[in-house]
Amino acid sequence: MIMKKLLLIILCVFMQFPLQAQNDRKTSRLETLQNAITIEPLYWFNNGLKINYERELFPKNWIEAGVVGYLYHRENFQGVFGATYFGDNDAEKASGYGFDVHYKWLPVPFMYVSCGFQYRRHKVHYEDYVLGFQDFEEDGLTFYEPALMDANQIISRYGGTLRIGFQTRTFRRVSAGGFIGLSYFNSDYDKVYYINGGWDGPLNSLYHKGLVLDMGFKIGLRF
Repeated sequence: MIMKKLLLIILCVFMQFPLQAQNDRKTSRLETLQNAITIEPLYWFNNGLKINYERELFPKNWIEAGVVGYLYHRENFQGVFGATYFGDNDAEKASGYGFDVHYKWLPVPFMYVSCGFQYRRHKVHYEDYVLGFQDFEEDGLTFYEPALMDANQIISRYGGTLRIGFQTRTFRRVSAGGFIGLSYFNSDYDKVYYINGGWDGPLNSLYHKGLVLDMGFKIGLRF
């Protein structure tokens, strides 16, 4: 009787080996998900596209780097939220790019605290906006006459960010979540156009210096 019980125990132990090996392989695969690529859909409403790459440095500590691009045009984006300022001033089109770098610490798998640096550079184009002189030839002579000329303005914006965010647990393939925080920005611009009159829209925020609310949503894949 004792021998039968012993054989039964030994058999159960050996049956656990394949199950344990399968769990170990599954855990090993999950532990290799140390990278993620995400996008931030809210940038689409501001005529932008932002892509982030995240990598785990060591447990509970991640680094995130992102790039963003913008494209505005009076005709194409007149009714889109984030570009309505073209209706009230002389800007014809604008483009921009930027990058972020953030350090993330996860006290628990579904929540993180991060700090980082952001930089944005925009080029705003004005058609027939500044008074200049246009040359023309007549009877072999060159003459100059007053004329409206195109103008460009470069705006740089940079600052630091503190965030608290929530995301899916690290063992899932899909990475999704949101964040909220505060950013402190400074702005520089090479020329002054229409600033005294003010902008009616997000371009005004490019000139803003100080604290701003920082929030967003991210979705992507882990690998």
